[in-house]
Amino acid sequence: MNNERRFSATPVLLLAGLLVPAAGCRPEVEGVDDGPKQSATERAVALEEAASLVETASASISLAVQTPDEVLPTSEHGAAFARPDRVYLESYGPLGEVLSVTRVAEGRLAVYFPADQVWLEGAATPENTAKILGAPVEIGELARALLAEPLVPAVDWPGTIRYLGDLGDGLTRLAYRRADGIKALLVTIEPGLDAPREQRRFDADGAADLVIGYDEYTEIEGVPRPGRVVFDDLAGSRLEAVFLEQSLNPELPADIFELSAPPDAHFVDLDAYQPSPAEN
Repeated sequence: MNNERRFSATPVLLLAGLLVPAAGCRPEVEGVDDGPKQSATERAVALEEAASLVETASASISLAVQTPDEVLPTSEHGAAFARPDRVYLESYGPLGEVLSVTRVAEGRLAVYFPADQVWLEGAATPENTAKILGAPVEIGELARALLAEPLVPAVDWPGTIRYLGDLGDGLTRLAYRRADGIKALLVTIEPGLDAPREQRRFDADGAADLVIGYDEYTEIEGVPRPGRVVFDDLAGSRLEAVFLEQSLNPELPADIFELSAPPDAHFVDLDAYQPSPAEN
């Protein structure tokens, strides 16, 4: 695989990693801090329930990706997904040609390059994503982010969640902490919507390592949806996803998520594949 192919695959695989959701069961949390007397659990679960109204979706998406070493050209994509883990993506070239097709289903990842007739397939793990991106992607976590769900799921969070109320700027926040009290996540809530304006994730030592911003909200079929989502991992990488069109809960073709390589494709086992140094 040469550098040109890796760069065309990068935004596609990154978005594929963003769209795979997760689930669990509801915990007990601590009571309310200062602010309106609303349960932190209720508020956190409301954020997740607002996103869970989307069972299937299709969209046109523009992606801009920046890494510590380079800024990749803005790319256009057609996308479709269905809960819990089914994704279909087409990456388009400047003339509208399909550069690659990515599918994620039932924990498997496949990428097809029509021009080269190459099909890569393996487990949908951060390790496999890193073979093409050069860095691992936490698939379930970034899925929740793009769906405007808290990165830390309230439904199975083992720590505490506190409702901070208005801190003087008209916004309210949910503070998630681990069982040992160390910061895990701070969610700033968009006024008037059960949806985040910003999510700030903290690492194992309680230092911020990822900030996700949401804006340009519109109501689509009764569901508030961000038109723009920006990811900053505080290590120099940045991704901006702009939704040009969104359709919620459309009926999708039954075979759109099937991981079946074309008969003339050269199959590459992504689990065993090791990129050469030049590809990284």
